[in-house]
Amino acid sequence: MQKSVIESILTNVSVIRASFQTRDIFPQEDPIRQDLQAMEVAGRENLIELLRKERDSVQEEFAFDVRAFKTIAVDLTLLGYPRRTLDQRLKLDAFHSVANAEGIEQPEDALYFYEFYPPLDLLSARLIPASLMYKMFLIDVLHAAENGDNYADIRLFDRNVFQKNRSPGVRRVFRWNRV
Repeated sequence: MQKSVIESILTNVSVIRASFQTRDIFPQEDPIRQDLQAMEVAGRENLIELLRKERDSVQEEFAFDVRAFKTIAVDLTLLGYPRRTLDQRLKLDAFHSVANAEGIEQPEDALYFYEFYPPLDLLSARLIPASLMYKMFLIDVLHAAENGDNYADIRLFDRNVFQKNRSPGVRRVFRWNRV
């Protein structure tokens, strides 16, 4: 994924999130609210189109280190990453607010875990070629982005599309220790 593609994906996610955060200020019949809803739909369509293009363009050669991506993706699923750090790096409060809304104890210290759906056997995933893992990741995010139910409100969008977060109540069965 080239930098411009990542930037475009994040821009569309930002448009969708901003629409959710702003539109509830306005009454249903207000034209501004309708414009914000149209922006959310356009952002969603653009996001889906970008993910499809990237999925369809996956080849054996990449403009980035796909092996490093695979390592990070597997680690995000098995080991997690501090939500607070992700929020700080992205200059958001999305990871903390999802943890808080999900009733996670001490959301400021909670870890974020990427969730493949359907679940992926990540021990076997370590054997999958990096390019295939990258494509599986894109397909997984694309399926979440295409599901209209994930756009009911900002919390669902953040949890199911932007973060692809572990469902409430799901517990880690094991920990993978890095050597």
